[in-house]
Amino acid sequence: MMMMMMMMMMMMMMMMMMMMMMIMMMMMMMINLCRIFLSMMSIVALLHIIIVYFQLYSISTGNIFPLEYYENDDDDDDDDDDDDDDDDDDDDDDDYDDDDDDDDYDDDDDDDDDDDDDDDDDDDDDDDDDDDDDLFCNGKLLSAYFIY
Repeated sequence: MMMMMMMMMMMMMMMMMMMMMMIMMMMMMMINLCRIFLSMMSIVALLHIIIVYFQLYSISTGNIFPLEYYENDDDDDDDDDDDDDDDDDDDDDDDYDDDDDDDDYDDDDDDDDDDDDDDDDDDDDDDDDDDDDDLFCNGKLLSAYFIY
């Protein structure tokens, strides 16, 4: 009888030890799972930061992809117009001599100013087209808004 009780006690202790080991293993697995989960969450957080960056970039520039904005900026139509205006200004400077009196100043400059105004009107039309391109991203929708 005593032997049976001892065997029962030993079996119970072994079962308790096995249960404790299983609980410890489960806890270790849970810790590993938590670590994996946290690392995955950090990756997701980084992705969210990148997505928010692109959304803010697309709002500020009207374009989704940063490189595409600079590639489209190579048209330089506005720069050519600015160069033409600079040339007109140089012509005005040639007409006016600092050594001479103010009476020698040519009155033809008024006509040049009218030409500059016409050029400015053309520039405004070109700027409107560029604004449309920036607004619609050259015909593409801003898909960054549809991510969420």
